[in-house]
Amino acid sequence: MNDLLSGEALKVQLFPVDPADPSRTLYSTFSLGLMLGLLAVALNLTVAAIAAVNAALACHFSLHLPPADHKPSMEARIVFCMLIQFMASGLAGISLVLLSLSFDKAFTIVTAILFFAGIIISAYHLVALFGSQWFTKLRGQPLHSISLVISTCAFGFDVSTPSPSSWFTITTFGFTVTYHMLAVLHNRSSKGDRPRRLAIFGVALIAGCWVGCAIVTATLGHFREAHWHRDRAVMYLVISLASVEAAVLVSIGGYDYRAKARWEKNHPNRELSSPHDSSLKK
Repeated sequence: MNDLLSGEALKVQLFPVDPADPSRTLYSTFSLGLMLGLLAVALNLTVAAIAAVNAALACHFSLHLPPADHKPSMEARIVFCMLIQFMASGLAGISLVLLSLSFDKAFTIVTAILFFAGIIISAYHLVALFGSQWFTKLRGQPLHSISLVISTCAFGFDVSTPSPSSWFTITTFGFTVTYHMLAVLHNRSSKGDRPRRLAIFGVALIAGCWVGCAIVTATLGHFREAHWHRDRAVMYLVISLASVEAAVLVSIGGYDYRAKARWEKNHPNRELSSPHDSSLKK
């Protein structure tokens, strides 16, 4: 667009040199936008592969009906594919907004408005798959709501001053959102009102990732423009938010673990009552 509308090239530098230390390079909004665009392309290729497998499975099971006791969970597969597509679209939109900053400010504002409007609409359609269940259950689980708010703030602040450590925050934020999208609805086992072991393991793993984000952000903090007080303040803010987010996720995992232990104490023989276990006992 710049080549078509202007006779001059964009005066941007992919990785600007750190004025405080010429041997180091820094991230810019342009470089981060370009790399996020490449990451969106990779996620779209992943979505294409998963969608192809899902289509093949749907075709196979439409021609050859599976046994009654072995029905594939196609709904979960489709939802997972939709989540990855949603993240890929979000990264592509953020990449477009960041790249547009070097082109024209007014165009960037319009692009950002259209992008966030599209994200809201697509998120509504994604959640509409479950009706209003997700929002209803989220209101009854305040720790999940707090975790979403804190992780979103950490993501936003870190992206506003990009650095090599931003990739850890971006990746962990994606895992966190995916966890909350699935755990709010499917945290309980089909065998009863018992938290799933996989959900407890997942939240513990993500909490560890946020601790790692805080450590990496502090360790790689020298890659930020340390002579800017704003960048230094944002770095400490991201470290604080990542630490609080890890504590909230640990609280969620601890609550689920206690609920699981309480359920198993009250139902010691519940798992042995399934048909599969009964056949094993015979």
